[in-house]
Amino acid sequence: VARKSLNARFAVTHEWDNIDFITGADTQNNQHSIRKGMHESYKNKPRETDMEFQSFGAFGEVNYHFNEQNRLVSGLRFDQVSVKDERQESIDQRYNRELDQTLTSGFIRFENTHADHDDGKTYIGLGYVERMPDYWELFSPISGNGNNNTFNQVDIEKTLQLDAGYQHQHGAVSSWASIYAGVIQDYILTRYDQNLKAHARNVDANIAGAEAGIGYQFTDALYTDLSLMYAWGENTTDHTPLAQISPLEARVNLRY
Repeated sequence: VARKSLNARFAVTHEWDNIDFITGADTQNNQHSIRKGMHESYKNKPRETDMEFQSFGAFGEVNYHFNEQNRLVSGLRFDQVSVKDERQESIDQRYNRELDQTLTSGFIRFENTHADHDDGKTYIGLGYVERMPDYWELFSPISGNGNNNTFNQVDIEKTLQLDAGYQHQHGAVSSWASIYAGVIQDYILTRYDQNLKAHARNVDANIAGAEAGIGYQFTDALYTDLSLMYAWGENTTDHTPLAQISPLEARVNLRY
């Protein structure tokens, strides 16, 4: 597979008293192509375009400073997304080959910086995002929600998530911790049958997790840190654990 992308973004920053905000627009065009063949035979075959993806987005973010320590950050974005199925088999079957969606995303977050007591920040925020299925979720599965025409049957994901955390710096020592909890409607779940064929379906899910870490700066060039992460997810449609989530992860880094 191959992908050719063309992106453009325009943004303007405004400042007015204790309010500053960013407004802008962006666009993305993707052309996806594929060639297939056993072993090395695919190299002699022509590349065929199987997907075209076009999106236009508009966004805005507002920062309101209550004082030097406290601020409220909020953002909103809209995306108009169009995906076109260019596969010959879809043309032959006379399937609907165009998907058009208007996606909405937004967040609001309160931040407190406590510079009087070293260098630190605490925050809590609520965000909502809608996600278009990607190439592998639309084109790879042989069925979508039980229908052979996957392209027209997989719904967009919708996630509402609460985040909270803190970051702290004291001399050479830094530390951080964060937690999150979310509710996902129409989570795109992919399973594989005994023949390794992919099948996609939408389910509802709950997710949650936490991370904590501590780091030490030995010199300007040498830094080490230790972090611990825990993630949890439940497929609430089937009342089973959510697939492909590593429940517990620890990491030790030494950076030069």
